Amino acid sequence: MASLRQVATACDLSLNAVSEILNRGHQARYRPETCARVQEVAKRLNYVPNRAAQAMRSRRTRVIGFVTENAAAARDTLYHTSLYSFVVGLSHALIEASHHLAVMDLFEIAPLPGDPRARMLDEVFFDGVVIHQGRFGVPEDIERRVGVPVIWYDGQIAHPQRHVRRDEIQVGRRLVEGLIAQGHRRIASMLSADRAATAPQYADSHYSLRERQTGYAAALREHHCEPLIIPSWEPAIIAEAIARHHVTAIACQGTTEFVPLLMAAQLAGKMVPRDLSLAAFDVDARRDHGGIQPGGMSYDRYAAGQHCAAQLLHLISQPEAPLATLSFSGEFSVGDTVGRA
Repeated sequence: MASLRQVATACDLSLNAVSEILNRGHQARYRPETCARVQEVAKRLNYVPNRAAQAMRSRRTRVIGFVTENAAAARDTLYHTSLYSFVVGLSHALIEASHHLAVMDLFEIAPLPGDPRARMLDEVFFDGVVIHQGRFGVPEDIERRVGVPVIWYDGQIAHPQRHVRRDEIQVGRRLVEGLIAQGHRRIASMLSADRAATAPQYADSHYSLRERQTGYAAALREHHCEPLIIPSWEPAIIAEAIARHHVTAIACQGTTEFVPLLMAAQLAGKMVPRDLSLAAFDVDARRDHGGIQPGGMSYDRYAAGQHCAAQLLHLISQPEAPLATLSFSGEFSVGDTVGRA
């Protein structure tokens, strides 16, 4: 691995000139052929910039924080196990822009008394922060706390600016409309017993479940169909509901719930997708589902991560620039689990 001085010697240029081209973003001061030669030599000699030295000069760390609330207070339960695709997309986009990504748990923003992990934000370590505000935290308090540009991801509070989020009400509506287009009229939604007991307000439920169910119920009623909730993940109970209500399609929150649904279909004597269609409100667009493509509403979290990175880097370079919220719902796909009624 070469030093900056070795690159300068190989190019027969001053150390300052090479540093301006490679590290300071001042390529416009030099001829294009000079910049190209410096870049070629740096690559051939495997020159890697000293980020610590750059940070001291520029007072920027080139580190972006991603803050999420992913674990229970006891640290024994993970909530957002589907975030990996998003983090990879965010990281890839930041790497292309010569930035690094650091991941923290939201308890570092809303810490328990005496929790030392909050100190990272107080040390002003980041140039910007992407915050996954799925459950906790008051947005204004968090922004005051970090003191750097912030982009929100999938927050339960919709911001008119600086937010990349999924329109979960539209997700619920479009999934129902996709199933109706396949001829389905008896479309049930599967929830756990505790969540189903809180219908129709779904108090204390994650906002995405609440909004999906709102869109699901509204779309069915617009097509003169009645919403039906199956309040269990138990295959035997689901099978009994399928038979009693003549259900032809079931909507579930995510693809992990396909396991009890497939078992229930077998108990009910139904073949998927010939006799019973399964569709998820959330199908990870880039995940390998073991050779089976689940039907439902796709969500490209990798692309969402790329959008967040682009938004934040733009905000860092132009702090006063307005950034409208990006909202999307994804596409309905029949996959291998949705058939015609």
